Amino acid sequence: MFWDSLHATSKLNALESRWTVEALTNAAPETLEAHTAGGSLTLQMNHLLVGRDYTLQTSSDLASWHDAQTFTASAGTNEVSQTLETGTRSAFYRLQWQP
Repeated sequence: MFWDSLHATSKLNALESRWTVEALTNAAPETLEAHTAGGSLTLQMNHLLVGRDYTLQTSSDLASWHDAQTFTASAGTNEVSQTLETGTRSAFYRLQWQP
């Protein structure tokens, strides 16, 4: 792994480079954006890690959460559209990922 006590071999340098690229690639946190139009809610999930399992959850009081949808990301961005229920005062959403 080292030529001498100070200098790494090209294989070690390549390994360190790959680890750095993987760490930087996965550094952008997932985001969840909500847009409403004409009684419809569109949730856009960005920076998803392809192949990772996610669960979109909803709550009306931030205390109890319910699974709305579970999916495996096949792209970095995913959208979900829902019809807003009449009389709903507020709704909260969060995105969880499964390790």
